[in-house]
Amino acid sequence: MHCQAVMSSCNYDSILALVCKEPGQGKPDLHLFQCDDIKANLIQADIEGAMMDQKGGKVKRRPEALRMILKSDGVIPPPPAAPAPEPPATLTQVDVRSRVAAWSAWAAEQQDCKKTQVTGT
Repeated sequence: MHCQAVMSSCNYDSILALVCKEPGQGKPDLHLFQCDDIKANLIQADIEGAMMDQKGGKVKRRPEALRMILKSDGVIPPPPAAPAPEPPATLTQVDVRSRVAAWSAWAAEQQDCKKTQVTGT
């Protein structure tokens, strides 16, 4: 098995490529993951640590990788560069009702004017 993290490439900022091949399998399988919450390089360190620990290394690497993941979880993003834009003005329900009423009255007047013009009264 092979694991590789690809950071900030093209439109993707954190890709994890995992290549797996079972004994007796002809071609390996390629799995690609877009990593958002935990970055690919940290997941790669965890996977490689688990593989090394499974092979029986004296020094266990996975606990350190897991500590790095926990530390990265509390990272506070930087503040925005500019202040937030002003929200659009909202109309209250009364404003909407009064506008609808005014439009309805205007439309009714237009209908009355057309009737008067047609009938001549």
